[in-house]
Amino acid sequence: MMSINNLLTHFSNLLFLYWEDLLLLVKEDSSGSLKDDWLQANWELIVEGLLDDKNIVLNVYGDGADCNGESSRVLYPDRQQTHRLICKPLVGKHVYDVLNEQSLDVTQDDIVFDRFVSIGDDGWYYELPPFNKILGEFSGEAVVVDFSGVDVRLQPLKVS
Repeated sequence: MMSINNLLTHFSNLLFLYWEDLLLLVKEDSSGSLKDDWLQANWELIVEGLLDDKNIVLNVYGDGADCNGESSRVLYPDRQQTHRLICKPLVGKHVYDVLNEQSLDVTQDDIVFDRFVSIGDDGWYYELPPFNKILGEFSGEAVVVDFSGVDVRLQPLKVS
């Protein structure tokens, strides 16, 4: 069984290796949804699909897909999210938000994974290689943390 962090590493590597080709294909796409559909499909196949528990349904990757009407999922559009990914500090470390240039107190709230990004020279995040950062949400705000500096964990959603 592969850990969630290893699965995310493989997914990030796929993005890094294929991104230029994907952008070339996107230029030829008349639907306008190829990039998001491709990202979501690969997310479901690689990250969600290779988890040990096949009943786990993750939050969508980034903006999700547009290919299935009201669902943001590709393979099983009727499945409902059961877990989300949260970023915790590595043992003995703190989590630093490179976007807002501040340490985050993750004892008060969770950083919820959204997608892989990179930080540009201007200090803003972009969906571009090397995909070594994570865009997340923390206390209602966008944050960007180093992927290598966090432990990503599965968190079950509370059933109401």
